[in-house]
Formats: sequence, C-alpha cells, structure tokens
Amino acid sequence: MLSEESSTSKENIGLTSSETSTKPRSNLMASVELTGFADNGAGTISATLGNKANKDIAKTVITQERTTDGVWTCKIDGSQAAKYKEKFNPTGCVKK
Repeated sequence: MLSEESSTSKENIGLTSSETSTKPRSNLMASVELTGFADNGAGTISATLGNKANKDIAKTVITQERTTDGVWTCKIDGSQAAKYKEKFNPTGCVKK
C-alpha cells in the first residue's frame, strides 16, 4: 500500500516499509506504484528498479496488471536502463 491507511479498497500488501511510507521495502526498487483495484479488482503494480539493483538494469520498469477476470500479465520496459537485455526478462514477462 502506498501512503494510505489500510481499508477495504487498498490493502497493505507489504510493498512498502510501513502503511504510511512510499519507500519500497525491497532494496532493488527505486519506486513502486499501485493503481486501480478499488472498484472491480482490475489494476496494476509497477516497480522501477534502482536503489541497489545492478546499474545495467536500473530504471527498468516491471508492471504486473490484473484484469477484472483475475488474469495477471507481466510487462517489462527496459528502454531507460543502461544495458537491459530481453534475456533478463523473467519467464512469463514480455517486453513492453
């Protein structure tokens, strides 16, 4: 959860260091953003790699998207990273 108290519309799922923090819990992420989810379950979780991530992949954005049907997809945008290669994509994630 990002900068909001836990509620029925946004649940603290451990992405940040506390319920009121915007600082990612992972030392590999520079930022994390949650959008959607409130009305119909659809939404996205986007994380930008940075902090202690390897400099070659820093600034890569990993986005996991959920449809209203509960189907999750993963997309990776490595266009801002210094030396990101498609072979770094985890299984199931596609280039954005």
